[in-house]
Amino acid sequence: MADSIRIDTSDVQREVAFFNTVYPLVRKRIWADIRKATIKIIQQVKSPPPIGMPLDTRRARNDWGSQAEFNEEDLETVHGSRLDYVPLLNEGHSQQAPAGFIDTIVLREGILLADKLGADIEVEFRE
Repeated sequence: MADSIRIDTSDVQREVAFFNTVYPLVRKRIWADIRKATIKIIQQVKSPPPIGMPLDTRRARNDWGSQAEFNEEDLETVHGSRLDYVPLLNEGHSQQAPAGFIDTIVLREGILLADKLGADIEVEFRE
């Protein structure tokens, strides 16, 4: 009979068990962070220029976020406006707000969210 090789996987099994215990807690915290970041993005886009939406008629500002959808299973949010000219405002077709103002808000909040999620995950796995 040939020599057999035994691989001790007990460390891996312990890590998997730990992850399965901690994962629901981390996921719950991640979802809370995503919801908070989404609401913050909606609020910032609705804020007055130069940070947010141009205020000529307030129609675009009032509509932003009205279609917000939260999908906890996929950890995804979708928000925006039903108005077809909002992308034009974001491209700089208004002198009240700079081109890319929505993109800038989303990028900034995305970076803050990533930092927050990293910190939350580190805290959960350290405990």
